[in-house]
Amino acid sequence: QRRDGIVFMEALRLLAATVGVEVPGTDDPKIAEELRSISERRRVEDLLTASAAYYHGVLPTKIRRTWLGDKYGFTDETIDALFLGWADGHLYEHITSLLGATQEEALATGLFVRLKDGRIEDFFRDRLVFPYWKHGRVVYFIARATEHTGDEPWEKAKYKKLLTHSDKHPYVSRFVINDTFYNEDVARKSKELLITEGVTDCVSAMQSEVPCISPVTVRFRKKDHAKLLSLTQRCERIVICNDAEESGAGESGAIETAQA
Repeated sequence: QRRDGIVFMEALRLLAATVGVEVPGTDDPKIAEELRSISERRRVEDLLTASAAYYHGVLPTKIRRTWLGDKYGFTDETIDALFLGWADGHLYEHITSLLGATQEEALATGLFVRLKDGRIEDFFRDRLVFPYWKHGRVVYFIARATEHTGDEPWEKAKYKKLLTHSDKHPYVSRFVINDTFYNEDVARKSKELLITEGVTDCVSAMQSEVPCISPVTVRFRKKDHAKLLSLTQRCERIVICNDAEESGAGESGAIETAQA
């Protein structure tokens, strides 16, 4: 059975692998492959979580004050609790030299891009970084542009989400997936739930102790509806609060979510 999203045997094998205990039957090729997959996913999550700590550690005082404090109204407690951070463009050196990750392990996180000439660069640079936490670990990121962000074509987007596995980026782990809602853990234990469109609105709600999740986009993808229903099955009241835009995109997205 599934409890808090984890299959029992998966949890058993994960614990066994962590402490070096052999699980009977693991000589089966399918089980061996499953254990390799668990190990890969945990390594990716370890590096994502360590990267969040790095981003938070290099957050400039001025950015903390002007952007996170003055603009969004986040307190120091919120900023520190969620590891809100700053991409300074030097994560690759940190993750490979100080954390001991191999080039392949670093690229597997989706936090780096391999250029045509073979060089490896940070995917996020001069942006505010918001980690997605799930079961106490970081599983994804989104980063917001600021006045310090470059004006190159690939930096035009206001928000950039973490790279995922694709034909263009085959080196990214298949376990880096954009299928986690921001703060989704809270949905499983809340009677009343707020759903916001943006990540900063979600953080503001969290800071005010209002249970809140966000797809960090106008609407949930149709393929995510089943997960959304499963997460919120214990909720007695759900409030959807999207952005108010002249285009009406927020309203239509909210209606679509409500209908689901």
